[in-house]
Amino acid sequence: MLSDAEHRTIEALEAGLLADRHFSRAVDLVARRLRPRAAPVVLGVGAAIPTGALVWAVAEAQRRRCPLQVVHAVRPSLTGAAVLDGAVALAETLAPDVDVSAHPVPGPVDQVLLQAGRTARLLVLGTREHAPRPGLGQALWRRPLAWRVAAAAHCPVAVVRTWPGGGAADAGCGIVVGVDGGPGSEAALLFALRCAQERRTSLTAVHAWTADCPADLEGMAAPVATSEAHAHRRAAVAVERWRALCPDVPIVVDTVRGDPAAALVESAAGAALVVVGTRRRGPTRAAALGSVSRDLIQRGTAPVAVVPPAPVAGRTHLAARR
Repeated sequence: MLSDAEHRTIEALEAGLLADRHFSRAVDLVARRLRPRAAPVVLGVGAAIPTGALVWAVAEAQRRRCPLQVVHAVRPSLTGAAVLDGAVALAETLAPDVDVSAHPVPGPVDQVLLQAGRTARLLVLGTREHAPRPGLGQALWRRPLAWRVAAAAHCPVAVVRTWPGGGAADAGCGIVVGVDGGPGSEAALLFALRCAQERRTSLTAVHAWTADCPADLEGMAAPVATSEAHAHRRAAVAVERWRALCPDVPIVVDTVRGDPAAALVESAAGAALVVVGTRRRGPTRAAALGSVSRDLIQRGTAPVAVVPPAPVAGRTHLAARR
């Protein structure tokens, strides 16, 4: 049996502990780790913190209400502790409500990131300004990391550019998605719809087309007007089936005559995100990234999300969010 004085002492100790910011934060972190964990947003970091990608990944984890994992592939002789600690500290400063964890993983960087992507809902990579475009030999044998990972990842991969001063190009508005009517663009459209829904912004679906090439030796081809009308119909059909899924997202269909990559780069200027799909057909599907995705990552200013083909269950997940 405790005396009144002992009760008052205990109450004072409890009040003192709860008032201590570090103690409260430690208790909160323990409580978060005891809850069932949702699939995380994964941020890959290298020798330096990709500030633009980190800021973007933190905001994405906040929007999706999921944890953020910072993954760093380390060599046996190095720990990567400094870069991981710095990335976690910055992420926690930007979003104290996001559960941030650091994961130094030994192994080749490609394998580490692809393995992390197997359980992630989104994998985020950084890239700096505009690097010189790789030549043919370099493109075949020394492709940029973002190209390699985006080509083979099981989850969507977002590539975010860090500009001088450390900022990210996520200050724009609206989501842009490339559609061609194929299964790859269908998965990209679903992902883009979700992003637009979470940001409460509009979605622009871009469909690039060119005039028909002659189908025989006599040079017979459909008139340009026929090709244009077919492009409009194809884009409208690709988008219309999903309008009912997200009626609160304004969707604009933009058919553009010309190169798909050039059309998307131009349309994505000032956008918050540009989304493209991948086909991944044949035995070499994980070996190479499509030319449109490569050009967007190389030339674009907005963050680029490359979305792999999704199972039918992906549609159910998006519908369940409504």
